[in-house]
Amino acid sequence: MSAIRNSAKADLAAEILAAIPQSRPVAPAPAKRRTTATERRVKQTKALIAEFATREMIVDEVCFFLGFSHSGARKYVKTLRNAGVIELARYIGGTASYIGKPSFQLSDDQGVVDAFIATLSEPRVAAQRSTVPPAVKDRKPEVPGRHLHIMGDDVPYSVRAWCGTPTRDPLVAAFFGPAGAEVRP
Repeated sequence: MSAIRNSAKADLAAEILAAIPQSRPVAPAPAKRRTTATERRVKQTKALIAEFATREMIVDEVCFFLGFSHSGARKYVKTLRNAGVIELARYIGGTASYIGKPSFQLSDDQGVVDAFIATLSEPRVAAQRSTVPPAVKDRKPEVPGRHLHIMGDDVPYSVRAWCGTPTRDPLVAAFFGPAGAEVRP
Protein backbone atom coordinates (compact mmCIF):
# COMPACT_ATOMS: atom_id res chain seq x y z
CA MET A 1 0.00 0.00 0.00
CA SER A 2 2.76 2.47 0.91
CA ALA A 3 4.67 1.50 -2.25
CA ILE A 4 1.64 2.48 -4.33
CA ARG A 5 1.28 5.73 -2.39
CA ASN A 6 5.00 6.56 -2.79
CA SER A 7 4.74 5.74 -6.50
CA ALA A 8 1.72 8.05 -6.85
CA LYS A 9 3.56 10.82 -5.00
CA ALA A 10 6.62 10.38 -7.20
CA ASP A 11 4.41 10.61 -10.31
CA LEU A 12 2.81 13.76 -8.89
CA ALA A 13 6.23 15.28 -8.20
CA ALA A 14 7.29 14.56 -11.77
CA GLU A 15 4.10 16.17 -13.16
CA ILE A 16 4.55 19.28 -11.02
CA LEU A 17 8.20 19.70 -11.97
CA ALA A 18 7.33 19.22 -15.65
CA ALA A 19 4.61 21.87 -15.39
CA ILE A 20 6.97 24.50 -13.97
CA PRO A 21 7.92 26.88 -16.76
CA GLN A 22 11.66 27.06 -17.32
CA SER A 23 11.65 30.44 -19.07
CA ARG A 24 9.59 33.61 -18.78
CA PRO A 25 6.78 34.15 -21.27
CA VAL A 26 7.55 36.69 -23.94
CA ALA A 27 4.51 38.94 -23.50
CA PRO A 28 1.86 38.27 -20.84
CA ALA A 29 -1.80 38.93 -21.62
CA PRO A 30 -3.01 42.34 -20.45
CA ALA A 31 -5.53 40.88 -17.96
CA LYS A 32 -2.78 38.92 -16.20
CA ARG A 33 -0.68 40.50 -13.53
CA ARG A 34 2.45 38.43 -13.23
CA THR A 35 5.60 39.94 -11.89
CA THR A 36 8.87 38.13 -11.68
CA ALA A 37 8.41 37.90 -7.90
CA THR A 38 5.01 36.27 -8.35
CA GLU A 39 6.37 33.85 -10.92
CA ARG A 40 9.26 32.99 -8.63
CA ARG A 41 6.89 32.46 -5.67
CA VAL A 42 4.63 30.17 -7.73
CA LYS A 43 7.61 28.21 -9.03
CA GLN A 44 9.05 27.78 -5.52
CA THR A 45 5.67 26.74 -4.11
CA LYS A 46 5.25 24.09 -6.81
CA ALA A 47 8.80 22.85 -6.24
CA LEU A 48 8.13 22.66 -2.49
CA ILE A 49 4.94 20.67 -3.07
CA ALA A 50 6.88 18.32 -5.33
CA GLU A 51 9.50 17.89 -2.60
CA PHE A 52 6.81 17.20 -0.01
CA ALA A 53 5.47 14.52 -2.39
CA THR A 54 8.75 12.64 -2.01
CA ARG A 55 9.40 12.99 1.74
CA GLU A 56 8.47 14.49 5.10
CA MET A 57 10.16 17.78 5.96
CA ILE A 58 10.64 19.97 9.01
CA VAL A 59 10.78 23.77 8.74
CA ASP A 60 14.60 23.70 8.86
CA GLU A 61 14.66 21.47 5.77
CA VAL A 62 12.14 23.72 4.00
CA CYS A 63 14.41 26.65 4.86
CA PHE A 64 17.43 24.89 3.35
CA PHE A 65 15.46 23.65 0.31
CA LEU A 66 14.12 27.11 -0.59
CA GLY A 67 17.26 28.99 0.48
CA PHE A 68 15.19 31.24 2.75
CA SER A 69 15.33 32.43 6.31
CA HIS A 70 13.26 30.61 8.91
CA SER A 71 10.53 33.24 8.81
CA GLY A 72 10.20 32.95 5.02
CA ALA A 73 10.06 29.15 5.20
CA ARG A 74 7.44 29.33 7.96
CA LYS A 75 5.28 31.54 5.70
CA TYR A 76 5.37 28.95 2.92
CA VAL A 77 4.59 26.13 5.39
CA LYS A 78 1.74 28.15 6.90
CA THR A 79 0.26 28.87 3.47
CA LEU A 80 0.42 25.21 2.44
CA ARG A 81 -0.90 24.03 5.79
CA ASN A 82 -3.84 26.48 5.79
CA ALA A 83 -4.73 25.35 2.27
CA GLY A 84 -4.72 21.71 3.41
CA VAL A 85 -1.90 20.74 1.05
CA ILE A 86 0.40 19.58 3.83
CA GLU A 87 -0.41 18.19 7.26
CA LEU A 88 1.43 17.49 10.47
CA ALA A 89 3.04 14.05 10.33
CA ARG A 90 4.77 13.87 13.72
CA TYR A 91 7.09 15.66 16.10
CA ILE A 92 10.84 14.99 15.93
CA GLY A 93 13.37 15.27 18.76
CA GLY A 94 11.00 15.76 21.67
CA THR A 95 12.00 15.56 25.31
CA ALA A 96 10.06 15.48 28.57
CA SER A 97 9.68 19.26 28.54
CA TYR A 98 9.80 19.96 24.77
CA ILE A 99 7.33 18.55 22.27
CA GLY A 100 9.85 18.60 19.42
CA LYS A 101 9.99 20.02 15.90
CA PRO A 102 6.94 19.42 13.73
CA SER A 103 7.45 17.34 10.61
CA PHE A 104 5.05 17.87 7.73
CA GLN A 105 3.95 15.59 4.90
CA LEU A 106 1.83 15.99 1.78
CA SER A 107 -1.88 15.53 2.36
CA ASP A 108 -3.50 12.26 1.33
CA ASP A 109 -6.39 14.18 -0.26
CA GLN A 110 -5.15 14.49 -3.84
CA GLY A 111 -8.10 16.68 -4.83
CA VAL A 112 -7.09 19.41 -2.38
CA VAL A 113 -3.50 19.31 -3.64
CA ASP A 114 -4.57 19.48 -7.29
CA ALA A 115 -7.04 22.30 -6.58
CA PHE A 116 -4.33 24.32 -4.82
CA ILE A 117 -1.88 23.80 -7.69
CA ALA A 118 -4.61 24.88 -10.14
CA THR A 119 -5.18 28.09 -8.17
CA LEU A 120 -1.45 28.79 -8.34
CA SER A 121 -1.54 28.55 -12.11
CA GLU A 122 -4.49 30.92 -12.46
CA PRO A 123 -3.45 34.50 -13.06
CA ARG A 124 -4.78 37.09 -10.65
CA VAL A 125 -6.51 40.07 -12.14
CA ALA A 126 -5.57 43.32 -10.52
CA ALA A 127 -8.41 44.84 -8.51
CA GLN A 128 -9.85 48.04 -9.92
CA ARG A 129 -9.30 50.95 -7.55
CA SER A 130 -11.90 53.61 -7.20
CA THR A 131 -10.79 57.15 -7.89
CA VAL A 132 -11.96 58.43 -4.48
CA PRO A 133 -11.15 56.45 -1.34
CA PRO A 134 -14.24 55.36 0.62
CA ALA A 135 -13.25 57.34 3.71
CA VAL A 136 -13.27 60.57 1.67
CA LYS A 137 -16.63 59.80 0.03
CA ASP A 138 -18.36 59.29 3.39
CA ARG A 139 -16.98 62.50 4.92
CA LYS A 140 -19.12 65.63 4.98
CA PRO A 141 -17.75 68.68 3.19
CA GLU A 142 -15.45 70.64 5.43
CA VAL A 143 -16.34 74.15 6.52
CA PRO A 144 -13.31 76.45 6.77
CA GLY A 145 -12.28 77.04 10.39
CA ARG A 146 -14.32 74.16 11.74
CA HIS A 147 -11.92 71.28 11.29
CA LEU A 148 -9.26 70.18 13.71
CA HIS A 149 -6.59 67.63 12.81
CA ILE A 150 -4.70 66.03 15.67
CA MET A 151 -1.46 64.48 14.43
CA GLY A 152 -0.94 62.27 17.50
CA ASP A 153 -3.51 59.71 16.42
CA ASP A 154 -3.96 60.95 12.84
CA VAL A 155 -7.75 61.21 13.12
CA PRO A 156 -9.67 64.25 11.92
CA TYR A 157 -12.13 65.65 14.46
CA SER A 158 -15.02 67.87 13.46
CA VAL A 159 -15.45 70.95 15.63
CA ARG A 160 -19.03 72.22 15.69
CA ALA A 161 -19.71 75.92 15.84
CA TRP A 162 -21.76 76.90 18.88
CA CYS A 163 -24.53 79.38 18.12
CA GLY A 164 -25.53 80.20 21.74
CA THR A 165 -24.95 83.48 23.53
CA PRO A 166 -21.68 83.51 25.42
CA THR A 167 -22.20 83.73 29.18
CA ARG A 168 -19.91 83.77 32.16
CA ASP A 169 -19.52 80.56 34.15
CA PRO A 170 -21.55 80.77 37.42
CA LEU A 171 -18.51 80.08 39.61
CA VAL A 172 -16.47 82.73 37.81
CA ALA A 173 -19.40 85.16 38.17
CA ALA A 174 -19.48 84.45 41.92
CA PHE A 175 -15.83 85.41 42.26
CA PHE A 176 -15.55 88.25 39.76
CA GLY A 177 -19.12 89.41 39.30
CA PRO A 178 -21.36 89.31 36.24
CA ALA A 179 -19.92 89.71 32.76
CA GLY A 180 -19.41 93.26 31.65
CA ALA A 181 -19.68 94.65 35.18
CA GLU A 182 -16.82 96.83 36.12
CA VAL A 183 -15.35 95.88 39.45
CA ARG A 184 -13.44 98.56 41.40
CA PRO A 185 -11.15 97.90 44.31
